[in-house]
Amino acid sequence: ASACRRAIELWKNSPSTVTALRAEGMEKLFSWTQTAGQYEAAYAEALRRREAAAGSSR
Repeated sequence: ASACRRAIELWKNSPSTVTALRAEGMEKLFSWTQTAGQYEAAYAEALRRREAAAGSSR
């Protein structure tokens, strides 16, 4: 509720800021291709660390 109130106040009192925020948000990439690649890299790193930890405990 607090965030909504702040957004409404911003909308009423500073429309140019809202326009700038909207433009900035539209420049971001939110594709699943990018997200899936980041997840795959994180998963591969987790596996690498797990295998390294298992190898050092033998």
